Amino acid sequence: MPVTRVPNSNKQFSDNIRRRDGLWIPYRRVNYYYWYTFLQFADESDDFSVDWKKYKSWGGKNEVMGRKFGEWWEDNWKDNFGLKEKTDKQKYPFTTIRPKTEAIRISQLCWRFKDAPMKIGKRKNTLDIANAVYRYELGLDKRRKTPRRNWGDFDIDTFNPLGQKWDDKEEGFYDVDQKELTNTVNRALKRARETMGRVCEGQFP
Repeated sequence: MPVTRVPNSNKQFSDNIRRRDGLWIPYRRVNYYYWYTFLQFADESDDFSVDWKKYKSWGGKNEVMGRKFGEWWEDNWKDNFGLKEKTDKQKYPFTTIRPKTEAIRISQLCWRFKDAPMKIGKRKNTLDIANAVYRYELGLDKRRKTPRRNWGDFDIDTFNPLGQKWDDKEEGFYDVDQKELTNTVNRALKRARETMGRVCEGQFP
């Protein structure tokens, strides 16, 4: 596998985030969580076939599919992702040095709720997927305990198909554009499929 340069290697905050037990972790832990969940999604889907030989050191299919990420991470991060030096060769390098974490997150959530029952949508359930993501992020879904309103510069209200957004320039609210939201969800689902295709071959994102 190729050597991948560690991003932001000269910035102090990177050491604070990614240094543990004397080892360097090339990327934020949450990015590995998304890799792990997309791997599970791919194995659960009839449209994908995971080459589990690529993940032998992860413990293989039974290990990944049978454990929650947090538990698996504690037992496996050192052997699979820990580096003594920042420039050491990575066993599982990312395909980019700067993964777009929020875009990955949105595609992961949209895929997670892709089977949301159609109640708001008229032809497809894209608006219902968006609504499920919105409710999950606000903690209205019991599966999430801590509400999370914003993703960096992204406003969660954008994913409320029946809601309104605040316009700083006009200093007023306006209705969420449902057509635009449908396109956003479709793009996220497309990204999720593309990601799973790469994950099947041991690559991410």
